[in-house]
Amino acid sequence: MNILVFNCGSSSLTYKVFGVVASKNAKEIISGKAHRVGVKGKAPSFIEHYFQKNISKNTAPIRNHNQAAILILRHLNENGIRIDYIGHRFVNGGAYFNKSVFIDKDTLKKLYLCLPLAPIHNPVILEVIRECAKRFSNIRQYVTFDTAFHSTIPYCAYTYALPRKIVQKFGFRNFMDSLIPMSPKAFLKS
Repeated sequence: MNILVFNCGSSSLTYKVFGVVASKNAKEIISGKAHRVGVKGKAPSFIEHYFQKNISKNTAPIRNHNQAAILILRHLNENGIRIDYIGHRFVNGGAYFNKSVFIDKDTLKKLYLCLPLAPIHNPVILEVIRECAKRFSNIRQYVTFDTAFHSTIPYCAYTYALPRKIVQKFGFRNFMDSLIPMSPKAFLKS
């Protein structure tokens, strides 16, 4: 079984395909990264691919993450790499997601609601999810969330010092993993 994983940055799209023989045995088959996605300037956009100990670099205009995903998927197809599952890193799942989930219609609706929570990352990730769904309608996709890692911190650590009505109305929540107060000496040294 081969699992394709995408990780969208603000101006990059990283991917890896893992071959999984047993649940605890995953081997990287191919990987790469699209650089300067949607960036204007003198330096061109390009994609690096790492496959069978070879590195290839393709320079091409890459206007957005959707186009980067198309170029990556085309490269995988040209190299005969079959995909069985696709995973995506989603930055902020808000209060909707506290663990990785498979994507279905209900999940997509909730992902749309999360777009404003990470406006530089979440919308471009959703572009890639939609492109994969269009090209691979029979392949299951899943999504994992940076914020899920911090979803178990206690209420006193994730609440802001704001009136409760405002916090509840707007869903404000802190996703920091550590809110250990500094000693005055440590604070002064920082």
